[in-house]
Amino acid sequence: MRLNETERKVLLDAAHRHFGPSAVVWLFGSRARDDARGGDIDLLIETPEPVPNPLALSLAAEVDIQSALDDPRVDILVTSRQQPMLPIHRLARATGVRL
Repeated sequence: MRLNETERKVLLDAAHRHFGPSAVVWLFGSRARDDARGGDIDLLIETPEPVPNPLALSLAAEVDIQSALDDPRVDILVTSRQQPMLPIHRLARATGVRL
């Protein structure tokens, strides 16, 4: 995983602030791989219950992350344990690292 402890804390804090303390955060994509270079920060956020307006919450979390980490590119997927997982969610979990 190519994140330092400060970056990891910023990501978790933003996810928990916007999606609740029970949210589980997965880092996937190139930043989850030690052998890759560059890349944006791809996150899958899982919540116990469906969240109202996940797009607005994702955008707010992205703004917090970008502000704290000097504007990295961030992509956030959101799902809940109550919803069927889409193929992209399954792929993110299978290839990702839980933060």
